[in-house]
Amino acid sequence: MLEQVYSFNFKPKQLAPLLARRLLAFSDGQSVVKSTINSDLQQSLQDAISSYMSDMPKQSSAAILVVDNKTSAVKAYIGTVDFANEDNFGYVDMVQATRSPGSTLKPFLYGMAMDEGLIHSHSLLADVPRNWGITARAILTVRLMAQLPLKKHCNVR
Repeated sequence: MLEQVYSFNFKPKQLAPLLARRLLAFSDGQSVVKSTINSDLQQSLQDAISSYMSDMPKQSSAAILVVDNKTSAVKAYIGTVDFANEDNFGYVDMVQATRSPGSTLKPFLYGMAMDEGLIHSHSLLADVPRNWGITARAILTVRLMAQLPLKKHCNVR
């Protein structure tokens, strides 16, 4: 008598594969590694970013890092939209990827400009390179840029 056997491909849910890889690298062989990730928030943001990116050009990438300001605990870590997509370099952790200072500072500058009433949520801003006669003679870091007086160096009034 032949017995019927059922088979299925089980794929465990991967909520934060790039964070898991990063934590494992720094675990020093510990058998249990704890994180502060909120799984409901992580899944919700993963669904949202996947939906958003479905309308973007194929080679686009995105990442999300949510940090609790009071505790500095990481609540969500999405380093890539599709970890398994090798064609779009899904294995690259965009949270850790090097970015230009402009990309890093933009959200803060936009927020400050909105707070000051210089722009509003429907303002259209040109994202183009500009040079206001400033010549950089050093490697600029976010910390160094934050220490520069904008009024003196950028003709900000």
